[in-house]
Amino acid sequence: RHLAPPMLASLAWKLGQPDPSPEWFQSIYPPLLRFFKTWLSAAHDRDEDGFPEWDHPLQTGYENNPLFDRWNIDSQGVDITTLESPALGAMLYRECRSLIRIAQRLERADDCLLLEMHAARLRSVVEETWDPAAAIYRFRDFQTHASTPGHLVKSFQGSGDTPFAHAFPLPQRLIVRVHSQEETTRAVRVRLHGQTAAGPACEEITPAQFFWMRGEGRATTQAVFTALERVEISGLESKDRLRLYTIDYAQEAISLLLPLWARIPGEPRAAEAIQRTATGRFLGEFGMPMCPTGGDSSPAPHLSTVDIAWNTLIGEGLLLYGCQVEAAELVTRLMRAVTTALKTTHAFSQYYDAATGRPYGDSNSLFGLAPVGLFLSSLGIERFAPKEIIVRGINPYPWPITVQYRGVTVLRQGDETSVTFPNGKSAVFHGSGPYRVSLT
Repeated sequence: RHLAPPMLASLAWKLGQPDPSPEWFQSIYPPLLRFFKTWLSAAHDRDEDGFPEWDHPLQTGYENNPLFDRWNIDSQGVDITTLESPALGAMLYRECRSLIRIAQRLERADDCLLLEMHAARLRSVVEETWDPAAAIYRFRDFQTHASTPGHLVKSFQGSGDTPFAHAFPLPQRLIVRVHSQEETTRAVRVRLHGQTAAGPACEEITPAQFFWMRGEGRATTQAVFTALERVEISGLESKDRLRLYTIDYAQEAISLLLPLWARIPGEPRAAEAIQRTATGRFLGEFGMPMCPTGGDSSPAPHLSTVDIAWNTLIGEGLLLYGCQVEAAELVTRLMRAVTTALKTTHAFSQYYDAATGRPYGDSNSLFGLAPVGLFLSSLGIERFAPKEIIVRGINPYPWPITVQYRGVTVLRQGDETSVTFPNGKSAVFHGSGPYRVSLT
């Protein structure tokens, strides 16, 4: 019932290498273009500013994000349709660049012009979410385009009609949180009276709008308030509590680094994001967790876990900016987690703890497999195809590495690369290249 994440054209372009078939691209290009345009339609870009919003947490590949997670009571549980996500913008930008490459192969000049306009707009809006103080991209409200810190506005106990004068320095969307004493759901109804930029407003939040988990109900306002004047609450027991919060957009997550994978930031900004954030406060002993712990000795387990798929995307982003050594270090830490789990549990695990490497989640999960593609890329094996091998950079690992493929052996040690062919002949290269070796 929801659109797939916008990564299909990127996958198609990758699958088509190194010798893309014009006939295949001709057949898949029209539906891929329609898919991309659907994401940009008003149904998914609700304010029609060229920066679409997610429709459901499951689309994101990271439904445990504490900003919009509905299934952990420690999360804010914000309605994801009210957020603009740098990760979605990055996926759409890379999707657009892939469509441009395909359109160029098919000589569709008019499509290229239109797609270049979309790419420029997507890059611009993603760059608007950059927070220079923290060296990371931020979620923002889809209407106000603000990324403000959150705080408790007011706490109420039981039902009632309470006059409440509170002005906000900046317009705010609110989270309504209900705590049931018996850990059961309540047919709670809330009316918020106040002011918006358009004038006086009253928003009613019905029982159907609350998401419940272990006695905690959460709902997000559709209105963006500049002030509150009165709060009407019905359906609560006398000991139940209701709290109003502003949304905290300062929560960090690994998905906020995805613009690196899309190669959106320029070199100076990318260097900041990599040095201060990705390989700085994010990188743990066993990889990058879904959320940095910030020195918390006992973070929630689901926030401190390493997802190898997300780490692979960020690692690919590091390589796009020439950070081969940093990518190799990331692979080394991920492999340390994978091999530790194999030795102790004899299985791959869905996730791994970033600080201890302890397996977490389902056993024998495909998500826990070793990141072979990222390893080869970090080694400088840019392409390993039936007709050619492309080698770039050096071997950043402290030991020689041998890769075998269809009878061809590639040995990389330092800046030396030797290729041995099935007939026994060999070639040796020195330096960072790139080198293209024909296998035909």
